[in-house]
Amino acid sequence: MGSFHSEDVESKLKSPFESYLPPSSPLCPSFLEKQAKLVAEAASIPLGHELGRQHFLLDPSWTFINHGAFGAASRVGFSEATQWREHCERQPLRFFDRDLLPHLAHSCYTMARFIGAAPTDVALLPNATTGLNTVMRGVLEEECATTTGTGTRRSSSSAPRRIFMFDTAYGAVKKIASDIAARNLNVVVDVAPLPLPLSHLTTKEARDVIVDVANEYMHPDTSLAVFDHTTSNTALNMPLAALAGVARDRGAKVLIDGAHGLLAQSSVDGFASDDALDIATLSNAGVDFYVANCHKWFASPKAAALLWSRSGECQQQCRPLVVSHGLGQGFFSSLAWDGCRDYSSALSLPRTVDLWKSIGIRRTRSYMDALSGTALEILQKSWGERDGGRTLAPFELHGPMTLVSLPSSSSDWTDTDAKAVQDALHHDHMVECPIKCIRGQLYARISVHVYNEASDYEILASAVQKIMR
Repeated sequence: MGSFHSEDVESKLKSPFESYLPPSSPLCPSFLEKQAKLVAEAASIPLGHELGRQHFLLDPSWTFINHGAFGAASRVGFSEATQWREHCERQPLRFFDRDLLPHLAHSCYTMARFIGAAPTDVALLPNATTGLNTVMRGVLEEECATTTGTGTRRSSSSAPRRIFMFDTAYGAVKKIASDIAARNLNVVVDVAPLPLPLSHLTTKEARDVIVDVANEYMHPDTSLAVFDHTTSNTALNMPLAALAGVARDRGAKVLIDGAHGLLAQSSVDGFASDDALDIATLSNAGVDFYVANCHKWFASPKAAALLWSRSGECQQQCRPLVVSHGLGQGFFSSLAWDGCRDYSSALSLPRTVDLWKSIGIRRTRSYMDALSGTALEILQKSWGERDGGRTLAPFELHGPMTLVSLPSSSSDWTDTDAKAVQDALHHDHMVECPIKCIRGQLYARISVHVYNEASDYEILASAVQKIMR
């Protein structure tokens, strides 16, 4: 790759698992031994506050039930990233010229194995937003440009390229699509409204409603359909296999915004696996691209994400936002290096994989599932009057992140009211939990992770009762 003095990273990514040899770590051996010991000991630590004290950096004076916002890094991952930063600054040329790329490729290889994907189909990125831009712009933007008085806009005599999404899509995704359409005369954005709430329906009925809306609103000429694995604002687990089928029937490529997917969700239409992410099932369902943040439920240091793409034409459409030395060298290489920046979070990913393997993926998911149910029972008991304690959709459509309605006799609340309640929780009760306003109703979006316990949701229940009174 350019003038970098390192081995051919693309050939390393093609190595069979049986013969793959990871590069030797340049970090201090005593530090690596300490890290390995901490990871091994994590297997025997009780999940809940004790694991939180030993393996997370969270301030225990706060009731933190908002992991879904920006996550929370594990101690071993954070320490590993710090060591990589220090190693870089001791001899920057050695680091960037010789150490970085082989170890970035190793991180990519490790994450690919962790999610059940081929290493040559995965690339590392700073965040999910970068991946979404990479795919959406690559698939949708036309190749020919015409200059107008207001700048460069692209046009074509062919039929419009259409992008489909629900109105529950993440705000930044809507803005990416709007920006592409504003710059390209030949791109149309179709946004379908979901009839929320869905709590009055069975799980099957709710899934069917979501799929029916896609069938009704998705144009026959759709080029790209963007679906959330789990919606951010409304915390809904989408029926991905059925939705991908709708898109494929129209000849559209399918992009999954999996910002909340890695470790938290591996199920597709209710069929779960024990993997951190079930890429094989998603691929078989017709998904072409999957973008995941590592800093959320996977709990890596900030600024680490991955993009999985079906090989062939799909990877060719993933044009890097920053063109640099790796262009034309392979999928990973074209996206891995975008200039001199801090790559330490990506380099720490293998250690975070070790941590979750030690704790146990099945154990982690079982704990989060059980505690989610307990948390809902606590809130329903406390907020059960005046339409409180209701989920936005059937509980099975939520995961470790759930919307639960606040007790209220009103149905015309606003986002301003939601902010007031969230601010009161933050400033007066030291509770970090987002409050959402959906169709005039206020909801708490609770998150459940391995460092939480039932008492966290009892504190939330009491604080909300005081605020609403």
